Amino acid sequence: MKDTAFHVPKDKHYRFATAYGRVGGTQQLKVFDPPVTGKFSSPPAFENGSAGLVSTADDFNAFAQLMLNGGTLAGRRILSAETVGLMTKNHISLDEKKESQLFLGSSRGWGFGMSVFTGLEDPISAPERFGWDGGYGTSWYSDPREQLTGILLTQRMMDSPQAPRAFVDFWSTLSGSND
Repeated sequence: MKDTAFHVPKDKHYRFATAYGRVGGTQQLKVFDPPVTGKFSSPPAFENGSAGLVSTADDFNAFAQLMLNGGTLAGRRILSAETVGLMTKNHISLDEKKESQLFLGSSRGWGFGMSVFTGLEDPISAPERFGWDGGYGTSWYSDPREQLTGILLTQRMMDSPQAPRAFVDFWSTLSGSND
């Protein structure tokens, strides 16, 4: 994953996309984070492992495949199967979800660093599917039952805990649902 970091180096700014957000409650978009002067254009004061990675589609897919393969990629073990199992297993009880008021919905739990589906609720959900929707408009899930990974990269900021229509359409198409 040579193009994944907490910022985009200056010599690669030309490859970095602008992030857009909606203006108020309207459908009008405005620049939220410009690539050359924005949040990810220089090293952060503190690298936050829980948010803020910048990546490419190829690097993201390599990580998704690594996770789907139980810790191996291109025949090489990177993470132990036990580690991947812990990362992709729900560790939150129903009572903990209620107490912490997480925006995971009724069919999601939390593994080590990503959401884990525990039931069916919408086109994105499938038991054992794991991944995450990022605030800058990314959606990634891997489904061990189907041996399938989907990655959607947009340039539009999330503005609600509800999945944007583009996410629902993408996952409905990928899963073969007609919702």
